[in-house]
Amino acid sequence: MSACHVYRFPMRDPDDMSGLADLLDQGKIAASDIKAVFCKTEGNGLNNDWTRHFVDRSVRATIAAHGGGDAETLRRKVLVLISGGSEGVVSPHMLVFAAAPAAGTELGLALGMEIREFAPGDFARRNHSIATAEMVRAAMKAAGAKDESQVGLVVVRAPADAAQGVTSPRVRAAVSLGVAQALGEIAGDIDEAAFLKDFSKFCRRVFVVARDDTTTQQVIVLANAPGGTKTLRIAAGPLRDPLDSPGVAAVLAKLGIDAAPQASPAASARIVASLSKGDPPGNGKIRGARHTMNSDSDIHSHRHGRSAYGAMIASVIGHSYCFVSGGAEHHGPENGGLVALIARADGSPA
Repeated sequence: MSACHVYRFPMRDPDDMSGLADLLDQGKIAASDIKAVFCKTEGNGLNNDWTRHFVDRSVRATIAAHGGGDAETLRRKVLVLISGGSEGVVSPHMLVFAAAPAAGTELGLALGMEIREFAPGDFARRNHSIATAEMVRAAMKAAGAKDESQVGLVVVRAPADAAQGVTSPRVRAAVSLGVAQALGEIAGDIDEAAFLKDFSKFCRRVFVVARDDTTTQQVIVLANAPGGTKTLRIAAGPLRDPLDSPGVAAVLAKLGIDAAPQASPAASARIVASLSKGDPPGNGKIRGARHTMNSDSDIHSHRHGRSAYGAMIASVIGHSYCFVSGGAEHHGPENGGLVALIARADGSPA
C-alpha cells in the first residue's frame, strides 16, 4: 500500500509547468513518486481540442527532465488526465498525486494503481466492464483498502477507438458500470444492453475519461485506508442535477466541513481538490423547467454543463479550483452527476 500526497498549483497558461517543476526542483517529491497528474486547462474539451495533447506532452516532458524516465514510458506509468474547458468561474490548475511509504495504522489518503493492456475488440464490451472490475479490486488491494466502504474515488483513463466505431460515451458507460460492480453499487451480472440505456445503474464514486491515444487502461483507487496520509481525507457523493448544492454540502459534511450555505474561508482553504462529473440533464428539464443546454447550436452542451456544475460547486466549497468534466454516462444518477472532494483533516490550508 502507499500513502498519497496531493499538491495543487494554479496554471497561468496551458504550458505553465512551473508548479510541477518547482515541486521536483525543491526535492519535495521525486519524479518516480508521481502516480497521476490532472490538469484543468483552456480549450473546448471537444474532439478538436489540441490543448489536451499539448499539455499532456508538457507534463510528461517535465517529469522526464527530472529523472522520471522517457516520455513514452511515462505514458504507461503515470496517469495524466488533461481536461480542456475552463468555462465560467472554473480556474485552470494542476493536481499532482504522489506516492509515499505507508506509515502507521491510522486512516488517511492512500493510492493504489493497476495497469492493463486491452485488445481493441474488447473496448466498451462486457469484457471491458468485467476486466475493469478486476482492475479496481487489484488497485484497492494496492491502496490497502480493507473493503469497498474505504474507497473514495476510482479514476480511470480508458482506451477508445472512434475509427472502429467505439465511442467514448460507450467506453465510459462500460467502465463506470464495471467500477460500480467492483464497489458493490450494482448487483448481478453486467449486461451490455444497459450501456447508455439503463441509467438506473450507475456509480457514485467514479471518474472516467476515454482516450483514443492508447490501448492501455490505467485505474487509480483513492481511499481512506490504514497507513495513508493521515492529514488528508477523500469523500464523494452523487449530485441529482446542476443545482444540487446540498449534494456538495453532504460530501463536505463527510469531511467535517460545514457549508451553510458556503464553506467558511478557513474551511475552504482546507479543500485541496474538487473532482466532478456532470452533463446537462438529458431530459431537457431541470426540476421541471426547460433548459436549452442540449439544443444550443452556438455552445456545445458539454461546455454548458461544465460551466453550470463548476459554478454550483465553487459556490459551495468557496473557491474555483474545480476539476469538472463532462461525459458523465452512468456517473451518478440519471440527469445528474457526482463530486469527490479531498480535504486536509488537520485544519491546515491546502
